[in-house]
Amino acid sequence: IKDPASATYAPEIAKQLGIDKVDLLEIFRRSEWNIVSVETNASDEPYLFYKGDPAATKFIASWSGAARLSETKNIKKWAVKHVPGIPDDLANCFAWRVTKGNVK
Repeated sequence: IKDPASATYAPEIAKQLGIDKVDLLEIFRRSEWNIVSVETNASDEPYLFYKGDPAATKFIASWSGAARLSETKNIKKWAVKHVPGIPDDLANCFAWRVTKGNVK
């Protein structure tokens, strides 16, 4: 993670998840919205959705698990349903990342 402000996120996110430590893997931003992917060493890597600063606000929703290439539209629908107000392009970015972003 290249964003120096993100160093403040890890301890707060760990507190929110009720665990000792997380490692930040990725952050996606669109204006005030953030999606933060973390390694918990306890479960699948969750994507946490925030409206506002992750160090100062509680996440709205969490998503983890595997997704097939064919599920891009369904993943976007999940994001729109569970994260009210998420910008459309950020929901698209998330859906692409978890379905097609790891394809080599």
